[in-house]
Amino acid sequence: MDTRIKRILFFMPALAVLFVLQACVIAPASLPTVDEISPTEPLGYDGIWMISGINKRLQFDSGRAVVLDPWNHWGFGVEKGMVALINVRTAADGLLLADDLVNAGSAWRASMNTNGRLDVTVETSPLPIQYELIPVTLNYPEFVQQLTPTYAGYSPQSVTVPAPVTATLPAQTPAPSNEGEFAPEREDAFDQCVDLVVDPQTNQQVCLD
Repeated sequence: MDTRIKRILFFMPALAVLFVLQACVIAPASLPTVDEISPTEPLGYDGIWMISGINKRLQFDSGRAVVLDPWNHWGFGVEKGMVALINVRTAADGLLLADDLVNAGSAWRASMNTNGRLDVTVETSPLPIQYELIPVTLNYPEFVQQLTPTYAGYSPQSVTVPAPVTATLPAQTPAPSNEGEFAPEREDAFDQCVDLVVDPQTNQQVCLD
């Protein structure tokens, strides 16, 4: 057998292994980065949330959900700094809505449950994806706490800080003064006295009239 053919046959197993390994390399997902998606207005939900099941964190930031912890999704690598959700917005019925770029732009919706977590549904075909978002670090924790429902069909309300209560004290009436209370009577009595002397025992003025 030709020496060249022998060498090729010798290296074929190694080449096959390299081919398989290359095929197994996870390619990055075709997702925009945070620098490519302009922020919108801040939302009360902004902050860091963790995806249940895979324990990966997303940061909701002004209409975007940015990947903090990478993970693999259907053979593609969702990497840190990529934007997983866009057009994050609130609806009148209390739902949080978005477009899920990780799942080809599928409709994404979430609602607050009684445990203070977000129940998420992604409208994928043939079956929807469901998971929870667990709050980690929230920008507006009071807002999220206020949205924890006690009944179905609640409507979100903006967080308001109660105005400080100022106590109103009743007007105080000044106490009457005793100064000179008996002076007029004494002055009137002595004005009519002709023979006025001082009693040596009591050191008081005495009228002898």
